[in-house]
Formats: sequence, C-alpha cells, structure tokens
Amino acid sequence: MEYGIVLPKHINPDELIKFTAAAEELGFHSLWAADHIVLPIQETDLYPYTDDGRFTGNSQDPQLDAFTLLSFIASQTNQINLGTSVAIVPYRNPILQAKMFASLDVLTKGRVICGAGVGWWKEEFAALDAPFEKRGLATDEYLQIFKLLWTSDVTEFHGETYEFSNIAFFPKPVQKPNGIPIWIGGHTKRAVRRTVKHGNTWHPT
Repeated sequence: MEYGIVLPKHINPDELIKFTAAAEELGFHSLWAADHIVLPIQETDLYPYTDDGRFTGNSQDPQLDAFTLLSFIASQTNQINLGTSVAIVPYRNPILQAKMFASLDVLTKGRVICGAGVGWWKEEFAALDAPFEKRGLATDEYLQIFKLLWTSDVTEFHGETYEFSNIAFFPKPVQKPNGIPIWIGGHTKRAVRRTVKHGNTWHPT
C-alpha cells in the first residue's frame, strides 16, 4: 500500500520545505495540493463534506495556487509524486491547463498526477466566470482535450463547451504512452462513470 499526504495551506515557505523533505524521507508516495482560487464570504450551497453542510474553513484562509505550489515543491524534491487533489477542471482554459500539467511533468521528470474534479461551489464558479451549470460536460470535454493534446502531434477538437482546430502542442508529458495519469475525484456515481470513461483511477476526495 502507498500513502500520500496533503500539503498544508497555512505554512510559510521554510516550513513547507521541511514538511516536504520529511514526507519524501519517510517514503510517502505523493504530495497533494488542493485547488481553490477564491473563497466566498457567504455561500448558498451546503458544503458536501461535513454532516451539517457548513464549510470548515475561513474565507480569509490563504489559498496558494495549486500549480505554483507544486512547482515550488518540485524544486525541493527528487522522487515523490506531485498531484492536484483535485484540480477543478472547469475553472481554467483546457489548453492552458493541459500545458500547465505537461510543463510540470517535464520539469519533474514524470512525477505528476492530474487529480481532476468537477467542483461544487457555485459562488467560486461565478467569481471565475466558469460554467457552473455545464460543469460536468465541461469536465468531460476538457479531460478529452488533455489526453488529446498530451498524445497527438497536431490536433483538433469540436465539443459543446470548447473547440479548436489544427494546433500543435509541445512539449508532451514525460509519462508515456498516454500522458499524465488522471485520478477522478468525487463521491457520486457520475464520478465513478467519469473514471471509467476518462480516468485512470478513482480518487474519492
């Protein structure tokens, strides 16, 4: 059995370096970064991960960008895998997001895991002008785009939420032949179906 550990949010850079060094020395399989860009001051939806539906954090808690955080951690480690737990796929342009994952995989020599989720926080979607009502469809199409860009030299895609024609995408991820492994987050039957169709592993977080 292999164990991963989530990177702490409330920690200064020096402590973060010590934390990651200890995790690697102890033999952990992976380090994981959460993905929130903003936290709403007031929310209308129930938090899905507590019994009473209340969010356990604070809207003013520091939220480092997951990709920047993992890039920093990559420079401080040599063997431990690095993943998003989970990247909210509809938040970002799919081509840019595929590039961010691929670049990190190249720089870490193939240590990246793409933890991918649909998201649930309506107010955060609104702040980012992201497609809340079509977030499931957008996630499915964006994951298809990721895999297409990671494995094909010249590509095109025509979906309901995004399309492009005849672009070249380099560099490719180091991990071959199918690119970066995709771990699908979520607890629902839809998440399991998405894992079967688009992912490598179910990541029920």
